[in-house]
Amino acid sequence: MVIGSPEGLRTVAKIAYVGLAHLVGVKVAAGEVFRDVRQLILQGKPGGVARFFVNNHYLEGCQQGPHPIS
Repeated sequence: MVIGSPEGLRTVAKIAYVGLAHLVGVKVAAGEVFRDVRQLILQGKPGGVARFFVNNHYLEGCQQGPHPIS
């Protein structure tokens, strides 16, 4: 299963990190607090920094799929 593998978690962490930088800015994302996430993305270490989870109640409350353009 790719998504739960170390490579899958690195990919998910990279996507989330880019989204974070887009949302709050590069200066915040480059801060020391996200050092472990950057190390995971770049080197695969430290393990345990990223987790992939699905909360069924959250998914039920969110529209999935294409969103209409208004």
